[in-house]
Amino acid sequence: MRYHQITSDERYMIARLRRYDFNQAEIAEVVGRHRSSISRELQRNSGVSDHAYRPSKAAERTRGRRSRSRRNRQFTADHGRLVEGY
Repeated sequence: MRYHQITSDERYMIARLRRYDFNQAEIAEVVGRHRSSISRELQRNSGVSDHAYRPSKAAERTRGRRSRSRRNRQFTADHGRLVEGY
């Protein structure tokens, strides 16, 4: 099974359902994701002080994590020559 990141529309749906007091399993069923995916999304992206889930902040935090990921680092030809020199 391939992984697909949670989309902006899904984030807004998660926020709306949380406002209507849906639990994580119910949100997962409505959104069509596994309940552990919803749990991780809420855990990673809820506010520190008030534990509120804001979809715009969640998207911002996701972009930040993605840009800091080692997987997304780009190496230049200079880096390659430096490694070969060693």
